[in-house]
Amino acid sequence: MPGFYDYYDVAVVGAGHAGIEAGLACARMGLKTVLITQTPDAIARMSCNPSIGGIAKGNIVREIDALGGQMAKLIDKSMIQFRMLNKSRGPAVQAPRSQADKITYSQLARKTCETTENLYTLMDTVIDILTTASTTPLPPNSDSAAEKGTIPGEFRGDGRTEAAKSGMRQKVTGIVTERGRIIPVRSVVLTTGTFLGGRIFIGEYDAPCGRVGEPAAYGLTESLHRLGFTTGRLKTGTPPRILRKTVDFSKLDEQPGDTEVIPFSFETERVERPLVNCHIVYTNEETHKIIRDNIGRSPLYSGKISGIGPRYCPSIEDKVMRFADRDRHQIFVEPEGLETDEIYLNGLSSSLPECVQDAFMRTMHGFENAVQSRPGYAVEYDFVEPTQLYPSLETKRVAGLFNAGQINGTSGYEEAAGQGLIAGMNAGLYAREHIKLCGPLAEIPHTLNGVASSTEPGAFRPKADMTNEEKAKFAEISERETHELNDYERGVQKNAGFDAFDKIPDFEPVILGRDEAYIGVLIDDLVTLGTKEPYRMFTARAEYRLKLRHDTADRRLAKYAFRCGLKTQAQFDAVNEKYARLSEIEALLLKKPDMENPGYPEADWEMAKIDAKYKYYIEKQDKRVEKLHKMENARIPADFDYGSIPSLSAESRNKLEAIRPVTLGQANRISGIRNSDIMLLMVYLKR
Repeated sequence: MPGFYDYYDVAVVGAGHAGIEAGLACARMGLKTVLITQTPDAIARMSCNPSIGGIAKGNIVREIDALGGQMAKLIDKSMIQFRMLNKSRGPAVQAPRSQADKITYSQLARKTCETTENLYTLMDTVIDILTTASTTPLPPNSDSAAEKGTIPGEFRGDGRTEAAKSGMRQKVTGIVTERGRIIPVRSVVLTTGTFLGGRIFIGEYDAPCGRVGEPAAYGLTESLHRLGFTTGRLKTGTPPRILRKTVDFSKLDEQPGDTEVIPFSFETERVERPLVNCHIVYTNEETHKIIRDNIGRSPLYSGKISGIGPRYCPSIEDKVMRFADRDRHQIFVEPEGLETDEIYLNGLSSSLPECVQDAFMRTMHGFENAVQSRPGYAVEYDFVEPTQLYPSLETKRVAGLFNAGQINGTSGYEEAAGQGLIAGMNAGLYAREHIKLCGPLAEIPHTLNGVASSTEPGAFRPKADMTNEEKAKFAEISERETHELNDYERGVQKNAGFDAFDKIPDFEPVILGRDEAYIGVLIDDLVTLGTKEPYRMFTARAEYRLKLRHDTADRRLAKYAFRCGLKTQAQFDAVNEKYARLSEIEALLLKKPDMENPGYPEADWEMAKIDAKYKYYIEKQDKRVEKLHKMENARIPADFDYGSIPSLSAESRNKLEAIRPVTLGQANRISGIRNSDIMLLMVYLKR
């Protein structure tokens, strides 16, 4: 059984929404996997909004399910309200969203992880990545593609480990934890969330935390710098939690869910859960006055925070200051679970002092006597600039090292889980080939103890803002541990008849196309364009969105799950049989659109009707995208008036006017520019 002195095929660092998908995928692929978390009690914790799904996000959840992931099954078993968004619009932009019982969701996720064969949870903190120099040259464009000085909180790694200075591509060999464990591994998936160098802010108060009351992770960012990676700082926030019993709900607008509940998972026949209502309340002029009068006490405005926050989920301070003409803002009052009295105020994120939060909150109708159980706060954290990754989510500098979730600059549970699943699948595929090429790993002898972190004076302890002397000591310790581990494992493999310790295994990664999945769009945007603010998925980012309906995810993606062993032959056959029937129905409807159902299952009949209806539009969309690719080098006049395009989003217009791209292709590569806006620009350039 796995113990203190042991090895693993895959190590997953962090057990949030990305981490559990990565860990479960690798374990289900038959690989010995360790899931390392600072506390097992927080596995898949919903740190912010207690909901899953939404526009584009709901599509991602169904894609995760089609790929053999867990998120859809978890929300089906823990939902307390369901809504199909955009029901008044076409099926291509409809998406499921559900409120979750956050306690039940986390408990189910933990139980799933702890009872899955080949997956072992470990309570510890990873502080170092150990590597060796390989026989493969460092690939071109392995450095960050972002222009120097453009990343918030930017730090360009110096690559001062022996392996990094070799000029060759590095290869993961092990990890080191805060308590001194040295763990030999074949591959690693980093899913650090907001804990990597995390610091929270509440007014004048700040502390090294990843979540309020939970310590941040230090050391790993410095390790990544020594390996040569460029990092930055981003910010997110969360609203106060309120005790339900202190709110007068009779003064609030009720927001019921749908009576028809559609499961997220293709394998769930029906959802049988107690469902509850949400509510809506509004801020007012008095609310805004209190915020404006105290804005200097907000760390966002006092200069304490350097990270960039999510553009589409601003704090209430940002909303009041940026939209001064608005006399109110809508706030969604959402229950956090059936067994807790806490409620979540969606839209009221704040990092103002707690006394100010109390004051402005109590200006809203129904909240005159409201009591906070937890304050709102901002959290700033480190991320790895994502153009340093391949589309497989493997880092270019270090083979076998994969990143997923907020470490790549994204926001949202769904975006994190989608990346975690792809990173996990590819880490597993890499590990399989590593076994064939490199042979066995072995549990380390007792003589290879790592240096445990300690608070004793003069002892080693990774922390924020380490001095040069402390960094040098960390590097010295790391190099010693690296040599000892690598020499030992190289000897183990040679004794077993393998002489490929420094070689990188070839593997065929799972890479999703932009026309196959929103997850594919998300990853392609990150690794191609990078991001300087928390990335959030929208339908407008996907030029092939008519193909990416939430109800067709299994058709597009089940083949990848089957290839990796995350779907059985019977499951894959069932998907193929389903779509063979749909194709048969669609052929009938194209010949006779008004014909009655001759006896097919009603669900199949309705879905085929949608396919037939959208066939022409999808073909037209594909032709537009093809034209866009052909016009890559189309020149944009230096004095082009972007204001002449009335439907252009304000964000895209601002960025285009600031950067003034020379060609359509350059415009398409600007971070944050929507593909729908590029298509609009293409149309206007042809006039």
